[in-house]
Amino acid sequence: MTCPLASRFKLALKPCTAASRLGATDLGLDELHDMRTNSEMITNLQPNGPPLIADMGTGYGGLIFIAKPVQQYHLAGVAGFHIEDQVMQKRSGRLQGKEVVDIETYIQRTKACKLAATQLHSDIVIVARTDALQSRDYKECIERLCRAWDEGADMGIIKVVASKEQAHQAVQDLAP
Repeated sequence: MTCPLASRFKLALKPCTAASRLGATDLGLDELHDMRTNSEMITNLQPNGPPLIADMGTGYGGLIFIAKPVQQYHLAGVAGFHIEDQVMQKRSGRLQGKEVVDIETYIQRTKACKLAATQLHSDIVIVARTDALQSRDYKECIERLCRAWDEGADMGIIKVVASKEQAHQAVQDLAP
């Protein structure tokens, strides 16, 4: 069975960019230039096609740098991106041993993205992503996403939910 949304969105994900541009796995080797270039190429393949959602990882630097990738994705024609709560030397979302930043740092990333988008007068969609399920608990994941929503995120993702039932519960807990 395929996802009904799969045909409605294009995805520029770091693992795909790392593999196709760098010949490497997603270990944080790809940089903003790589992701922006790949995203722009994808959006230009079919300009009136499905919207592109890109991966911003941890924001390509500290809080002061987050405005730059928001600007670059906006200029590349990206419809949305996700920002995550892993530490700066991130790991692929499917690997074990991921570490996440404290909740306040995560929320500051979300706020910085929202501020940059607002300053650009951009309608780019900000997707808050948490990888905390592996190292923290489910309740904290929900708290992180709710706080990110309060600070301007448009959507949220819990990376690698444990079961279909847990995914269903997350939808209920995060509604509306």
